[in-house]
Amino acid sequence: MEIPRKTTARLLLRKPILEKDTDWFFELRSHDGFMKYMDRPCMTERSESVAHLNTILDRAENETGIQWIAEDKTTGEQVGYAGIWRWDKKNKTGELGYGLAPTQTGKGYMRELIEASLEFGFEEMQLERIEAWINPHNTASSAVVEHFGFVKEGHLRHVTHFANEYRDLLVYGLLRQEWMQNWSR
Repeated sequence: MEIPRKTTARLLLRKPILEKDTDWFFELRSHDGFMKYMDRPCMTERSESVAHLNTILDRAENETGIQWIAEDKTTGEQVGYAGIWRWDKKNKTGELGYGLAPTQTGKGYMRELIEASLEFGFEEMQLERIEAWINPHNTASSAVVEHFGFVKEGHLRHVTHFANEYRDLLVYGLLRQEWMQNWSR
């Protein structure tokens, strides 16, 4: 699947471009504050950024996920990323993934990114269910998915192990019918 370009009121969502996005993505994923709620270490080498961006491109090609880099339409500055990964075509499910550069918080970009991702997931990918798995301490992330009608379905205890400790995750779900009733245009 080719990653299509999408636009929101203020953002251009596009496929990753290695020459343009590698340094930006590396800076983002090597930032302690950004990685605080992710169960993986900060990137320490630029090659990790290249590998991750290539994984995004491979997922699209293999139809196991889709992820966009979001730029401000006016400035061309990268502000974040979002998309659907863990795409299970048989069961018509996927997981919402997203991240916003720390310098871009509080501007409403995340809602634009998530809405565009959900719209694509339900209307183009024809998903029946989209999940979001969130660190319980990341209250901003929980709030943004709840804004779109995601229902907290569970609290998984000690489901991941990172930095010598077990961590919990919250599982949220949004069904196609709920999206169509409340958000579909």
